Amino acid sequence: MENKKLLDLLMKSFDEELSPDERKQLEKVLSESDELRSEKKKLLKLREVFSSQEYRFKPFFESRVMNRIHKLRNGKIIEFDFAKNLFFVFKRVAISGIAAILILLISIYISEGSFSLDAFTGVESFSDDNLISYLLSDF
Repeated sequence: MENKKLLDLLMKSFDEELSPDERKQLEKVLSESDELRSEKKKLLKLREVFSSQEYRFKPFFESRVMNRIHKLRNGKIIEFDFAKNLFFVFKRVAISGIAAILILLISIYISEGSFSLDAFTGVESFSDDNLISYLLSDF
């Protein structure tokens, strides 16, 4: 618990002015603790890296963020990305369709022994005479 308080005090020292008592306490602990000194060095390096970065935001960034926060507070935020959802559904349907076609092809091959046109249509080869009689017959 004490380490957390000291770390918070160290972080506070970067952002705001410490009271004289806090400053003395921090200096004392920094002179005694190698761990806290190394943590201070890490924090200084992080602050240096982040301060050297230049950030650019799109126009109206602030208003979009504030609107999002307002919606979150009211519990009314609903995300709907049509293209993403359509792709997700299409992918599932396509995979199911491919699986059904493969099962159908396997069953045709097992039952007929080949992948001929007759096997796919389920009819035998007809000659012209047989075809005419087949078409004219009553079932």
